[in-house]
Amino acid sequence: MTNDKNILNPLEHIMDVEEATKVLGLQPSTVKDLCRLKYEKEGKAIKKGNTWILDIYQNPMEPLKQIMDVGEAVELWGLRPSTIKDYCRTKLEKEGKAIKKGKTWILVKNQPNPGKPDHPKNWRAKKE
Repeated sequence: MTNDKNILNPLEHIMDVEEATKVLGLQPSTVKDLCRLKYEKEGKAIKKGNTWILDIYQNPMEPLKQIMDVGEAVELWGLRPSTIKDYCRTKLEKEGKAIKKGKTWILVKNQPNPGKPDHPKNWRAKKE
């Protein structure tokens, strides 16, 4: 079930080392070495937290430039890491705006701060 929303979602076009080992048919250590020595220089891989995120198909939408990890979200939104992880787990993952790769939450960069009262899905905004 593919729609325009999923086509534009960078989370649909990335993979972690575990997924890449299946696609490439290589050992995880080999994929990590490729990330570190080759793919990162070519713009096909980026390290977020302790997890390598890959775009081995060189998607023209450049999904690696449209994602962030919890650390970047902390700086952007001014929220605590635990708060952002809670939002990822309870809300953003269901909305297709966050995905967990390994032990790292990966978020779409261009989304509004989910902790602001004017966020459309924030329950606080509905209280008077």
